[in-house]
Amino acid sequence: MKKDIVIIGAGASGLICASHIDTNKYNIILIEKNQKLARKILISGNGKCNITNENISIKNYHSSNIEFAKNILNRFTKDQTIKFFEKLGLPLYVGKDGQMFPMSNQASTVVEYLENYVKSLGVKIRYECSVENINKQNDKFIIKTDSGDVQADKVIISTGGKSMQKLGTIGDGYNFAKSLGHTIIDTKPALVQLTSDSKYLKKLSGVKHYSNITLISNNEKLKSLSGDVLFANYGLSGLSILDISRDTIEELSNYAYVQISIDLFKDYSNDKLKALLAKCFKTSVNDIVTALGGVINKKLASVIIEELKMDSTKQASLVNTKEINKIVYLLKNFKFDITGDKGFDTAEVTTGGVNVDEIDSKTLESKIVKDLYFCGEVLDVDGDRG
Repeated sequence: MKKDIVIIGAGASGLICASHIDTNKYNIILIEKNQKLARKILISGNGKCNITNENISIKNYHSSNIEFAKNILNRFTKDQTIKFFEKLGLPLYVGKDGQMFPMSNQASTVVEYLENYVKSLGVKIRYECSVENINKQNDKFIIKTDSGDVQADKVIISTGGKSMQKLGTIGDGYNFAKSLGHTIIDTKPALVQLTSDSKYLKKLSGVKHYSNITLISNNEKLKSLSGDVLFANYGLSGLSILDISRDTIEELSNYAYVQISIDLFKDYSNDKLKALLAKCFKTSVNDIVTALGGVINKKLASVIIEELKMDSTKQASLVNTKEINKIVYLLKNFKFDITGDKGFDTAEVTTGGVNVDEIDSKTLESKIVKDLYFCGEVLDVDGDRG
């Protein structure tokens, strides 16, 4: 007689999990609280779905026990991922920075193919079904839902974390885990926008600039990287900000004084930039803001001159070497005090989660409760963007 497996959560991890279980041995029920499956897949990769990366490495993952994540990556590799999707009829191509997307360039295709595949295997899907709690009585799990109880021989929790809460990932998997005896590593948002109280943000809102950014904590430089910075009313966004947000939030949680320093001319040395500005200003008939606006967004130019307390109406040709040096310094060291982040509502990833020391890395089975399994973002493993 077949045994019954219930998978709670039909996101990426739940669907992949269901697609790898032998349906000749098990009856599988996939429970999803939403009307549609895998809503986070649908918005991933700007709607294209970044499935994996050509250069995937354990260096791109984070956990309180990184060896756990390393074992998982070794057991199910990038090549196996590619072959799995090719088997479904979804060949991948390599995009920028090694990111791999379906050739359709549509995340909806990925969801459709995964959903159709698990259904073809005989997996039963319960849509719009919310799990309220899980208990184990003797050798059976009793899963209480808003549409009645479900019994199972094995349970797999793949509910995701807390990120993108509007899509239903509100952390209920952590509550299920705790009720069954597991501990939770503190959760924080990551790949998220950062907030600042800078008086210049309203003036700069909407400006995007490719820059080099540096995380500074208690006046110590910790990490630098390059990418787009998007200025917003609330603070800073853009790909580079998302990439550095995990480390920034970690510093803020330790009550550090945190700044993001932006080099607006990352490809110019100080001397090269001084020479450029001196040349642009020398014969200019414009005021200093307009002249500086010839080499950088005029909103940024205006704020730079305001911060330096220079006369914005001053003729550019009259700007002296000392003033140019000050402008150059600020253009390459434009600092913003960071006060926090935009939280789980907009975060793409959750850090922390179910303590992986309590999980078998070979099977993902709980070491505390027999026949209980966890997979996906509910675990204390998170990855970098892309």
